[in-house]
Amino acid sequence: MTVLLLAALVTTPADYGDLACERAGYMFFHRHLNSAWLDTAYNLLATARRAGPADEYCLYLWSRIHIQKGEDACTKAEKLRHFGRAKAIAETLIGLNKGNAEGHCWQQPLRATRPTPSSTTNPKPANCSNR
Repeated sequence: MTVLLLAALVTTPADYGDLACERAGYMFFHRHLNSAWLDTAYNLLATARRAGPADEYCLYLWSRIHIQKGEDACTKAEKLRHFGRAKAIAETLIGLNKGNAEGHCWQQPLRATRPTPSSTTNPKPANCSNR
């Protein structure tokens, strides 16, 4: 009991950001286990970003979750909003650390050529009904 109380007393806001990022990362990468985990991970990362705006791992996850939300979006406007946000976050990550591989990894798909019309006929996500 004393150890738990002591751990609670020495937890700083930066520690909370680290813990939230770790938990959000687990939920994001295991979102197939629970359909609510993507939104929970998003909310955890939003809170962690306020606690540690320069945390590279948190920025990486924040970018990844926006890519996923863009892929799951139903309308083109929603997709573009999420993908644009992911690009801006990746650029922020590169600004903090030019050697960060995750930030550069997100630049590569952005440099790719435009897809052909036949490759853009993907079905809508299951949560999009007649939109």
